Amino acid sequence: MGVWDIYFVLFKHKWRIIFYTVAIILALILFSFCWPPTFQTSAKFLLEKTTSTISDPAIFPQHTTSLLRSVTGQEEANNETQIILSRPVLEAVVRQLNLIEPRPDPAPPGIGLSKIQWMLRRGIVFVKSLPRITLEALHIIKPAAPERKFEKEIGALRGRLLVHQIADSDVLEIGMKGWFPDQITKEVRAVAVEYPRYHLAVHQSPTTVAFFDDHLEDARKQLSDLEQELADYRSDNGLISMDKTETTLLEKIEILERERINLRKEILSLETKLDRIRSVLRTKDGALIPSPEINNFDSVVKLHDELLEKRLSLEGLLERYTPENPQVQAARADVERTEAMVRNEVERIVGLEEAQLANWRAEDQALARTLTDLYEQQRPLPQHRLKVEQLDRNIREASGLYEAILKKRADSQLTLAQDARMVKVGILNQAMPPVDSVWPDLFMNLLVGVPLAPVVSLAVAFLVESLRSTFKREDDIPRVLGVPALAVIEHKLTGKRIVESAREPIRRAASILLEQASHGARRVLVTSSISGEGSAAVASFLAEAIAAGGNRKVLLVTGHATRGADGAAPQESGVPGVSTVAAPGTAAGDNVVLTRDELKGWVDGVSRNFDLTIVDAPPVLESSVAHALAGACDVAVLVVAAESTGQTVADRARMRIKEAGAELVGGVLTGYERYIPASLEQRL
Repeated sequence: MGVWDIYFVLFKHKWRIIFYTVAIILALILFSFCWPPTFQTSAKFLLEKTTSTISDPAIFPQHTTSLLRSVTGQEEANNETQIILSRPVLEAVVRQLNLIEPRPDPAPPGIGLSKIQWMLRRGIVFVKSLPRITLEALHIIKPAAPERKFEKEIGALRGRLLVHQIADSDVLEIGMKGWFPDQITKEVRAVAVEYPRYHLAVHQSPTTVAFFDDHLEDARKQLSDLEQELADYRSDNGLISMDKTETTLLEKIEILERERINLRKEILSLETKLDRIRSVLRTKDGALIPSPEINNFDSVVKLHDELLEKRLSLEGLLERYTPENPQVQAARADVERTEAMVRNEVERIVGLEEAQLANWRAEDQALARTLTDLYEQQRPLPQHRLKVEQLDRNIREASGLYEAILKKRADSQLTLAQDARMVKVGILNQAMPPVDSVWPDLFMNLLVGVPLAPVVSLAVAFLVESLRSTFKREDDIPRVLGVPALAVIEHKLTGKRIVESAREPIRRAASILLEQASHGARRVLVTSSISGEGSAAVASFLAEAIAAGGNRKVLLVTGHATRGADGAAPQESGVPGVSTVAAPGTAAGDNVVLTRDELKGWVDGVSRNFDLTIVDAPPVLESSVAHALAGACDVAVLVVAAESTGQTVADRARMRIKEAGAELVGGVLTGYERYIPASLEQRL
């Protein structure tokens, strides 16, 4: 896209760009007033740098001196943030406020801005819950259980909390945003109450609690190792459960034994059958004599019937002729060929049956090996049962020890909870219900939307223009059609007389056509791709311009005549030097009655006394008349409408004219509108 194209889009779509810009700004203003407001509240805590001491020789004799712990302000803030967002704090808040229950949102009375905001809130909630409601209605998922709702609400609360350290201070702020000021205030206050309590539990001195923690970790590790050992033993030996494993093996053995018995029956039956067939084949002409074993096969029965017919035919011939007769000899040869075919077919069938027997024997051997493997798997099952029972017993003992230590640890924590000396968090201010909303912000929306709206509008304008692959200016004709632009007319052509602004472009086009006529191209086809592009007016204008340029006689042939014009002679038109005639046997939208050669002969005849003949044809893509008339002309001019004719359509019209045998020498662009001021366009 060049500089001209950019200016073209700007001037052509200037009102569209202005409209979109104003519409976007108005939409932002409307959005700022109608969208449900979001409120924010917060509570602030002061973090004091702490040191922890361990000096209890009765429990920790190895630590008789104080162990000091100090952290930086940023580390302390990060630690406290994790405490605030920890599960115990969030669980306590969810239970205290019963957040799993739906929050009431009654509709405000009357019709006004509050009612619109309420409707939008309800719509947002409905859209968010629509996938879940749909899946539950279709019974794809089950309604969430209370436990699942509780877990989901804990995650939602963690996502709503905004915890951060105020810059260059030891103050930690806990905030929350939401639609309902009272609700977010309650939630922040509940977190502010639960946070110091859990902070105390986390920062207690490691006395007896640490002792039980060490033993608790050992008990947990022992229990985990035993459970992992049992899982690995089951996995390595393929044991789901002992009873189920034994039942599965017995079922597999029973099924395979049954399959093997049936298979051996089939093998025995097939072996007996093959033995009988072989005994028959050992006799002389055994394959040629029908027998129950051989006649089980349709192909052999068919060949036996054919052999019988040929033998009967041979006997009939022997009754009438001597054995040396050619017919008798031919019949005997035919009988011998059929006998050979019978033997070959029997041998082929025997081979197939033997192959089937070999497959069944191989399958029997495979079943035998599989059964052997299953019996081998069944043999160690009693030892596996003893091992699994022993591991289960050890796991129960380790679980009892773990629960006992866990109870002792809980008792120690209750004792230490009475001491509040480790509380090093002080609240500066409690959360208060907010009065003003923090979003949407009309000023910020306008600050962003005012410069962004023109950019979006320009992008839409350029997108719309890029999707329209039409002729926009004179340079598009040689680029798409490969021929020069003969004329560019800045008005839509509707009349039959040359408008003043089109006179000079038509005169230049006429001079080019006269130059073509001097080289023998005296018949010019003027057509368009589709209707409404002004080809009839261009043809009339060209005829008038050529006749006015000198003492020339021009014939204007129109392809839009009605039937009954066959043989009509040229008639004088109202323009000096221009005569008109209708092509014979043509009508708008109908097929050509005359052949192309006949029509060409007619054109040669009527144009004999004229210097130049201009043929006004219907759209070349909509009527076969234009195709026939193009075959009767030497050169062609294609008329395209600016910002209307598609470039692909015009290229198809060019190919259509070329197929007819006419040479496309130029194009005329009509309806061109000069969006860019002339002075600026000249500089571009």
